[in-house]
Amino acid sequence: MENQKKYYREQIDLTLSKKEEIERNKEKYAREEYFMHREDEDIFIFEESQDVQ
Repeated sequence: MENQKKYYREQIDLTLSKKEEIERNKEKYAREEYFMHREDEDIFIFEESQDVQ
């Protein structure tokens, strides 16, 4: 039970830090998470391949 308590406290800390980052820079978050852009901009999405040998 103590391990679960520690895990959830860490998750709360991570979530709070992410929330603070979002509140500081909402435009960056919208662009990165939801691929939002202005009318005169193009978006390029690069995905890493999982099959690298």
